[in-house]
Amino acid sequence: MSITASGIELNTLTHKKSWTKTNLNDLGVLMTSVVQMSRAHEESERKSDLIKKSWAAKRNRIEDGEKMTSECPSWLALNSDRRSFSIVEERAESIRRVYELALQGIGVAAITSRANREDWPLPGSAKIWHLSRVKRLLSERKVLGEYQPHLKNKKTRIPVGEPIQNYYPSIIDENDWLRVQSIIERRAKIPRRTSITRFNFLSGILKCSCGASVTPKNIGKGLYRYYCMRKRLGQSDCLTITTEDVETAVINCLRLYDPIPHTEQKKLDSEKIEALNQKLIELKKRINRIADFIENGDEDVGDLRVRYNNLKREQNETNDEILLLKEKIAEEDLPVGSLRSESLSRLANGSNEDRQKLHTELLRAIKKISIEVDKFTFQLKVEYKDGHVGDSLSERTIKTKDRIDISKMRTLTISESSTIDELIEFQSTKSKDN
Repeated sequence: MSITASGIELNTLTHKKSWTKTNLNDLGVLMTSVVQMSRAHEESERKSDLIKKSWAAKRNRIEDGEKMTSECPSWLALNSDRRSFSIVEERAESIRRVYELALQGIGVAAITSRANREDWPLPGSAKIWHLSRVKRLLSERKVLGEYQPHLKNKKTRIPVGEPIQNYYPSIIDENDWLRVQSIIERRAKIPRRTSITRFNFLSGILKCSCGASVTPKNIGKGLYRYYCMRKRLGQSDCLTITTEDVETAVINCLRLYDPIPHTEQKKLDSEKIEALNQKLIELKKRINRIADFIENGDEDVGDLRVRYNNLKREQNETNDEILLLKEKIAEEDLPVGSLRSESLSRLANGSNEDRQKLHTELLRAIKKISIEVDKFTFQLKVEYKDGHVGDSLSERTIKTKDRIDISKMRTLTISESSTIDELIEFQSTKSKDN
C-alpha cells in the first residue's frame, strides 16, 4: 500500500489487474487477488515437496544399488543390469596421465599439447584435446567416484543435497586429487606472462630489494633481462640484470642448502599434510553448504544436522592428524623439502616442462628470493619455508655501453658481455696510459 500511495502503479499478470492509489480500496477485487496468490504459493510448495520426496526415493534406491540415471562420465559405461558401471580403460588411462603430469608440476597448456602430440584417447566426443577439458578433468570430483545430483531451473543447474560418494568407480586416488588441487591453488596466485618463450621458473618467487616483483622482459633477439616492476612503471631506478646471471646464481645458491628430506617417509608425510590441508578446504565448503540448507529449510533439518555434525567431527580429526604429522616432521633433524640439489641444473636447463617441474618444487620449499643489484655485483637472499635463510654475492655481466665511456677507449675493445675481471683489467690499462 505504501508503494501505491507513492503514485506507483502495480500490475498482476495472473488476472491482468492494475492497482493504483484510487482502486486499492476495492476489497472484493483485492481479496480475489490475495486468494489467487495464496493458491500459487501453495502449489509451488506442493511441487517442491513432491520433488524432494522424489529425490529422497531415488537416494533410497541408490542405497539398494540402483543407479539414478544412465548418464555417466565419458570414461564410464552403464552395465545392462543398471546397477554398476564399467571403466573404459583407454579413456581412464588418459585421465590418469593428465594427473600424473599435473603432479609433476606440468601446466595445463603443456599437458594439452602433449596429449594432442601423442594422440591420447579422448574421454569425450571432441576431436582434439582442449585446455578447458584438461582444466575440468583436474578439478571435477567425478574421477573420485562422486556424484552430485542436480535439478534444472530454466537454464541453471542447481545442486540437490550432498554429493553421493562411491556412486561411480574411482579412477584417481583421493590423495593425488587433493595434491593436484594444492598445486593448482599455489600456481593460481602467481601472474603469468604467456609471451615469454622460455618458462620462468622464478615466477612469483623472485622479489626486488625494493619489495616489487621481478619479471623477465624481452629485449630483442630472443634475449631477456629481469626488470623490477616498479622500474617498468617508472617508479624506481633499480638496475636490470640478465636472466642467465640470475638463474645461474639462484641454482648455485640453492646447492648450498639441500631442502630435501633424506628419507622417503619424510617426503610422504609432507605430501600427506598438503593433501590433508586441501581436504580441509573441501570439508569447509560442504559444511557451509549444509549450513545454507539448514537456514533455508530446503531439506529435513534433523537429517542435515546429523550430516553437519559428522562433517565437523571429520574436520576436527583432520586438523588433529595434520598437527601430529607436523610434530613428527619437527622432531626430525633433517631439513624438509622436495628438491634434489643434483637435479637443479638439469631441470633449469631442460625443456619448459622441466622448468615447470622446478617451479612447482621451488614453490613447495621457498618462501621468496630477494635480489639486490649493484653496479658490478648482485646479492641474493633465499628464504626457505622451513625457516632457513641462504644468501650469495655474485658478479654481474656488465653492459659496456652502461659502464664505460666508449669515446675514451683506445687499444682495448671490450665486448657487450665482458666479465668484471676484464673490466678491471681494462680500467688498469687505461690508468697506465694516462
